[in-house]
Amino acid sequence: MKKLSLPVEFLDLIAKLDALNSFEPTDLLRILKTSNITKETLLPWSTFDHNPKEGYGRREVYKGGKYEIMVMSWCPGDYTAVHNHGIAEWGAVKVFGRLEHINFKREDNFISTIYKEKLAPNEVLAVNQALIHQMGNPFDENCLSLHVYGTSTIAENVTANSQIFEIGKHEIQEVNGGVFYDLKNNEIAKRTPGLRADKITEIQHYTHLLNLYHKGNYRGSQYNAAINYFQNRSSEGRLNTEVELDTKQILYYIELKKAQKLLRLHKEPTRIIDAILNEISDLEKYS
Repeated sequence: MKKLSLPVEFLDLIAKLDALNSFEPTDLLRILKTSNITKETLLPWSTFDHNPKEGYGRREVYKGGKYEIMVMSWCPGDYTAVHNHGIAEWGAVKVFGRLEHINFKREDNFISTIYKEKLAPNEVLAVNQALIHQMGNPFDENCLSLHVYGTSTIAENVTANSQIFEIGKHEIQEVNGGVFYDLKNNEIAKRTPGLRADKITEIQHYTHLLNLYHKGNYRGSQYNAAINYFQNRSSEGRLNTEVELDTKQILYYIELKKAQKLLRLHKEPTRIIDAILNEISDLEKYS
Protein backbone atom coordinates (compact mmCIF):
# COMPACT_ATOMS: atom_id res chain seq x y z
CA MET A 1 0.00 0.00 0.00
CA LYS A 2 1.20 3.54 -0.74
CA LYS A 3 2.35 5.57 2.24
CA LEU A 4 -0.04 8.49 1.64
CA SER A 5 -3.12 6.27 1.91
CA LEU A 6 -2.13 4.93 5.35
CA PRO A 7 -3.59 6.13 8.67
CA VAL A 8 -1.60 8.77 10.53
CA GLU A 9 -0.60 6.20 13.18
CA PHE A 10 1.21 4.14 10.54
CA LEU A 11 2.76 7.27 9.00
CA ASP A 12 4.19 8.12 12.42
CA LEU A 13 5.63 4.60 12.78
CA ILE A 14 7.16 4.76 9.28
CA ALA A 15 8.73 8.18 9.99
CA LYS A 16 10.36 6.83 13.15
CA LEU A 17 11.67 3.76 11.35
CA ASP A 18 13.03 5.83 8.47
CA ALA A 19 14.81 8.12 10.94
CA LEU A 20 16.90 5.29 12.38
CA ASN A 21 20.49 5.13 11.12
CA SER A 22 20.80 1.57 12.34
CA PHE A 23 18.22 -0.82 13.66
CA GLU A 24 19.27 -1.63 17.21
CA PRO A 25 16.86 -4.05 18.94
CA THR A 26 16.30 -1.64 21.84
CA ASP A 27 15.33 1.17 19.43
CA LEU A 28 12.84 -0.97 17.56
CA LEU A 29 11.27 -2.31 20.76
CA ARG A 30 10.96 1.22 22.12
CA ILE A 31 9.32 2.48 18.92
CA LEU A 32 6.71 -0.30 18.90
CA LYS A 33 6.06 -0.06 22.63
CA THR A 34 5.40 3.69 22.42
CA SER A 35 3.55 3.62 19.09
CA ASN A 36 0.04 5.09 19.10
CA ILE A 37 -1.18 2.27 16.84
CA THR A 38 -4.21 0.53 18.33
CA LYS A 39 -6.23 -2.58 17.54
CA GLU A 40 -8.68 -0.35 15.67
CA THR A 41 -5.79 0.92 13.49
CA LEU A 42 -5.09 -2.66 12.41
CA LEU A 43 -8.67 -3.73 11.70
CA PRO A 44 -8.67 -2.72 7.97
CA TRP A 45 -5.84 -5.25 7.49
CA SER A 46 -7.45 -8.03 9.53
CA THR A 47 -8.10 -11.35 7.78
CA PHE A 48 -10.03 -13.40 10.29
CA ASP A 49 -11.82 -14.97 7.33
CA HIS A 50 -8.54 -16.42 6.04
CA ASN A 51 -8.42 -19.89 4.51
CA PRO A 52 -8.43 -22.23 7.55
CA LYS A 53 -5.84 -24.41 5.82
CA GLU A 54 -3.37 -21.51 6.05
CA GLY A 55 -3.44 -21.55 9.84
CA TYR A 56 -3.42 -17.77 10.36
CA GLY A 57 -4.01 -14.57 8.39
CA ARG A 58 -1.25 -12.29 7.12
CA ARG A 59 -1.41 -9.02 5.18
CA GLU A 60 1.27 -6.57 4.17
CA VAL A 61 0.77 -2.94 5.22
CA TYR A 62 3.90 -1.23 3.90
CA LYS A 63 7.27 -2.02 2.28
CA GLY A 64 10.03 0.41 3.14
CA GLY A 65 12.91 -1.05 1.12
CA LYS A 66 14.86 -2.30 4.13
CA TYR A 67 11.84 -3.23 6.19
CA GLU A 68 8.25 -4.46 5.93
CA ILE A 69 5.23 -3.85 8.15
CA MET A 70 2.61 -6.59 8.35
CA VAL A 71 -0.57 -7.42 10.27
CA MET A 72 -1.31 -10.98 11.35
CA SER A 73 -4.80 -12.22 12.28
CA TRP A 74 -5.27 -15.05 14.75
CA CYS A 75 -8.55 -16.88 15.18
CA PRO A 76 -8.86 -19.28 18.14
CA GLY A 77 -6.67 -22.30 17.41
CA ASP A 78 -4.55 -20.57 14.72
CA TYR A 79 -0.82 -21.40 14.72
CA THR A 80 2.19 -20.88 12.50
CA ALA A 81 4.49 -23.76 11.72
CA VAL A 82 7.84 -23.79 13.54
CA HIS A 83 10.01 -21.32 11.61
CA ASN A 84 12.72 -18.68 11.45
CA HIS A 85 12.69 -15.41 9.51
CA GLY A 86 15.12 -16.02 6.66
CA ILE A 87 17.12 -13.00 5.53
CA ALA A 88 15.41 -10.68 8.04
CA GLU A 89 18.14 -9.49 10.41
CA TRP A 90 15.92 -7.85 13.00
CA GLY A 91 12.28 -7.41 13.87
CA ALA A 92 9.62 -7.01 16.51
CA VAL A 93 6.03 -8.09 17.09
CA LYS A 94 3.42 -6.20 19.13
CA VAL A 95 0.39 -8.17 20.30
CA PHE A 96 -3.12 -6.69 20.42
CA GLY A 97 -4.76 -9.44 22.41
CA ARG A 98 -3.30 -12.66 23.81
CA LEU A 99 -1.04 -15.14 22.02
CA GLU A 100 1.21 -18.09 22.80
CA HIS A 101 4.89 -18.04 21.88
CA ILE A 102 7.05 -21.19 21.72
CA ASN A 103 10.85 -20.95 21.47
CA PHE A 104 13.05 -23.71 20.02
CA LYS A 105 16.74 -24.61 19.92
CA ARG A 106 18.50 -26.13 16.92
CA GLU A 107 21.64 -28.22 17.17
CA ASP A 108 22.69 -29.44 13.71
CA ASN A 109 19.53 -31.16 12.42
CA PHE A 110 17.96 -31.68 15.84
CA ILE A 111 15.32 -29.27 17.16
CA SER A 112 13.95 -29.12 20.69
CA THR A 113 11.47 -27.01 22.66
CA ILE A 114 13.07 -24.53 25.08
CA TYR A 115 10.03 -22.85 26.59
CA LYS A 116 6.44 -21.72 26.05
CA GLU A 117 5.09 -18.35 27.17
CA LYS A 118 1.86 -16.41 27.10
CA LEU A 119 2.06 -12.96 25.48
CA ALA A 120 -0.19 -10.36 27.08
CA PRO A 121 -1.98 -7.48 25.30
CA ASN A 122 0.47 -4.77 24.13
CA GLU A 123 3.49 -6.98 24.82
CA VAL A 124 6.36 -6.60 22.35
CA LEU A 125 8.52 -9.54 21.25
CA ALA A 126 11.98 -9.12 19.66
CA VAL A 127 12.91 -11.09 16.53
CA ASN A 128 16.45 -11.85 15.30
CA GLN A 129 18.13 -14.23 12.87
CA ALA A 130 18.84 -16.78 15.59
CA LEU A 131 15.20 -17.06 16.62
CA ILE A 132 13.34 -20.28 15.82
CA HIS A 133 9.81 -20.04 17.13
CA GLN A 134 6.10 -20.62 16.73
CA MET A 135 3.18 -18.32 17.49
CA GLY A 136 -0.45 -19.16 17.94
CA ASN A 137 -3.76 -18.42 19.60
CA PRO A 138 -4.90 -21.04 22.15
CA PHE A 139 -7.49 -18.64 23.57
CA ASP A 140 -11.18 -18.06 22.82
CA GLU A 141 -10.90 -14.54 21.35
CA ASN A 142 -9.56 -13.31 18.01
CA CYS A 143 -6.24 -11.49 18.18
CA LEU A 144 -4.26 -9.12 15.93
CA SER A 145 -0.51 -8.54 15.92
CA LEU A 146 1.73 -5.95 14.28
CA HIS A 147 5.01 -7.18 12.76
CA VAL A 148 8.06 -5.23 11.58
CA TYR A 149 10.92 -7.11 9.90
CA GLY A 150 14.01 -5.62 8.33
CA THR A 151 17.48 -6.00 6.85
CA SER A 152 20.58 -3.79 6.60
CA THR A 153 20.26 -3.60 2.81
CA ILE A 154 17.32 -3.09 0.45
CA ALA A 155 15.50 -6.35 -0.27
CA GLU A 156 12.54 -7.22 -2.50
CA ASN A 157 11.21 -9.60 0.15
CA VAL A 158 12.51 -8.98 3.65
CA THR A 159 11.31 -12.37 4.91
CA ALA A 160 12.58 -14.35 1.92
CA ASN A 161 14.28 -17.70 2.54
CA SER A 162 12.39 -18.30 5.77
CA GLN A 163 12.76 -21.85 6.99
CA ILE A 164 9.92 -24.06 8.19
CA PHE A 165 11.01 -26.89 10.46
CA GLU A 166 8.59 -29.57 9.25
CA ILE A 167 8.75 -32.03 12.13
CA GLY A 168 6.38 -34.62 10.68
CA LYS A 169 8.12 -34.79 7.30
CA HIS A 170 11.60 -34.67 8.87
CA GLU A 171 12.76 -31.83 6.68
CA ILE A 172 13.55 -28.11 6.63
CA GLN A 173 11.54 -26.25 4.00
CA GLU A 174 12.69 -22.92 2.58
CA VAL A 175 9.80 -20.61 1.65
CA ASN A 176 9.18 -17.04 0.54
CA GLY A 177 5.66 -16.60 1.89
CA GLY A 178 3.56 -17.64 4.85
CA VAL A 179 4.95 -20.16 7.31
CA PHE A 180 2.02 -22.57 7.08
CA TYR A 181 1.60 -26.30 7.67
CA ASP A 182 1.15 -28.72 4.75
CA LEU A 183 2.46 -26.45 1.99
CA LYS A 184 2.07 -27.51 -1.62
CA ASN A 185 5.18 -28.49 -3.55
CA ASN A 186 5.14 -25.30 -5.63
CA GLU A 187 5.16 -23.22 -2.42
CA ILE A 188 8.44 -24.73 -1.23
CA ALA A 189 11.64 -23.33 -2.75
CA LYS A 190 14.01 -25.88 -1.20
CA ARG A 191 13.93 -28.97 1.01
CA THR A 192 16.66 -30.25 3.32
CA PRO A 193 16.00 -33.76 4.72
CA GLY A 194 17.19 -35.24 8.00
CA LEU A 195 15.41 -33.07 10.58
CA ARG A 196 14.76 -34.71 13.96
CA ALA A 197 13.03 -33.41 17.09
CA ASP A 198 12.59 -34.17 20.78
CA LYS A 199 9.42 -35.86 21.97
CA ILE A 200 7.57 -32.78 23.23
CA THR A 201 8.19 -30.96 19.93
CA GLU A 202 6.78 -33.95 18.03
CA ILE A 203 3.70 -34.06 20.26
CA GLN A 204 3.11 -30.32 19.79
CA HIS A 205 3.52 -30.67 16.01
CA TYR A 206 0.91 -33.41 15.64
CA THR A 207 -1.45 -31.77 18.15
CA HIS A 208 -1.37 -28.50 16.18
CA LEU A 209 -1.99 -30.43 12.96
CA LEU A 210 -5.02 -32.25 14.38
CA ASN A 211 -6.37 -28.93 15.62
CA LEU A 212 -5.85 -27.36 12.18
CA TYR A 213 -7.65 -30.24 10.47
CA HIS A 214 -10.51 -30.07 12.95
CA LYS A 215 -10.94 -26.31 12.50
CA GLY A 216 -10.84 -26.62 8.73
CA ASN A 217 -13.01 -29.76 8.68
CA TYR A 218 -10.62 -31.64 6.40
CA ARG A 219 -7.91 -34.29 6.50
CA GLY A 220 -4.57 -32.89 5.40
CA SER A 221 -1.47 -34.70 4.19
CA GLN A 222 -0.30 -35.58 7.70
CA TYR A 223 -3.61 -36.68 9.20
CA ASN A 224 -2.81 -40.40 9.19
CA ALA A 225 0.71 -39.75 10.49
CA ALA A 226 -0.71 -37.72 13.39
CA ILE A 227 -3.29 -40.39 14.28
CA ASN A 228 -0.69 -43.18 14.07
CA TYR A 229 1.72 -41.19 16.22
CA PHE A 230 -0.72 -41.07 19.12
CA GLN A 231 -1.75 -44.72 18.66
CA ASN A 232 1.79 -46.10 18.61
CA ARG A 233 2.11 -48.90 21.16
CA SER A 234 5.83 -48.20 21.59
CA SER A 235 4.89 -44.90 23.29
CA GLU A 236 3.02 -46.68 26.07
CA GLY A 237 4.88 -46.89 29.36
CA ARG A 238 7.99 -45.04 28.11
CA LEU A 239 7.24 -41.50 29.19
CA ASN A 240 9.38 -41.33 32.32
CA THR A 241 12.52 -42.48 30.51
CA GLU A 242 12.07 -39.86 27.77
CA VAL A 243 11.57 -36.84 30.03
CA GLU A 244 14.62 -34.95 31.27
CA LEU A 245 13.41 -31.65 32.76
CA ASP A 246 10.61 -31.09 35.28
CA THR A 247 9.11 -28.32 33.14
CA LYS A 248 8.98 -30.66 30.16
CA GLN A 249 7.26 -33.33 32.24
CA ILE A 250 4.43 -30.90 32.86
CA LEU A 251 4.41 -29.92 29.17
CA TYR A 252 4.02 -33.60 28.27
CA TYR A 253 0.90 -33.85 30.37
CA ILE A 254 -0.62 -30.63 29.03
CA GLU A 255 0.10 -31.42 25.38
CA LEU A 256 -1.09 -35.03 25.65
CA LYS A 257 -4.36 -33.83 27.21
CA LYS A 258 -4.82 -31.57 24.17
CA ALA A 259 -4.08 -34.50 21.86
CA GLN A 260 -6.57 -36.70 23.72
CA LYS A 261 -9.31 -34.09 23.26
CA LEU A 262 -8.54 -33.70 19.56
CA LEU A 263 -8.50 -37.43 18.92
CA ARG A 264 -11.98 -37.61 20.41
CA LEU A 265 -13.14 -34.68 18.27
CA HIS A 266 -11.87 -36.58 15.23
CA LYS A 267 -13.65 -39.71 16.54
CA GLU A 268 -10.37 -41.63 16.73
CA PRO A 269 -9.43 -44.21 19.43
CA THR A 270 -7.56 -42.89 22.48
CA ARG A 271 -6.61 -46.10 24.34
CA ILE A 272 -2.84 -45.63 24.10
CA ILE A 273 -2.89 -41.97 25.05
CA ASP A 274 -5.33 -42.72 27.88
CA ALA A 275 -2.85 -45.22 29.30
CA ILE A 276 0.05 -42.75 29.09
CA LEU A 277 -1.97 -40.00 30.76
CA ASN A 278 -2.98 -42.40 33.51
CA GLU A 279 0.73 -43.01 34.19
CA ILE A 280 1.43 -39.34 34.79
CA SER A 281 -1.85 -38.21 36.28
CA ASP A 282 -0.19 -37.44 39.63
CA LEU A 283 1.32 -34.02 38.86
CA GLU A 284 2.60 -33.58 42.44
CA LYS A 285 5.77 -35.52 41.63
CA TYR A 286 6.51 -33.11 38.74
CA SER A 287 6.20 -29.89 40.75
